[in-house]
Amino acid sequence: LYDFGHFADGGCHLIVLVPHAHIAQYGIAKIVAVRSGIYKRVSENGGCFSAEHGVGPMNAAYYSKYTTPVVQHISRAMQQLM
Repeated sequence: LYDFGHFADGGCHLIVLVPHAHIAQYGIAKIVAVRSGIYKRVSENGGCFSAEHGVGPMNAAYYSKYTTPVVQHISRAMQQLM
């Protein structure tokens, strides 16, 4: 688990990094479980999911689960303005 970026404003990024050679050892299900647990814990502690450079297919389910419909609507409206 690596964290990086935006520390001064409290917006750190977390990434679960598993070397390709070890994916079979850990399994995709375990990696997904770790990511899900992180997002759940962040949400429970007042943090939020963000995707300043786009959500992407790997994060779409987390975005839907951890952002409100209002935030999603505003995000779509802002994308259309660009």
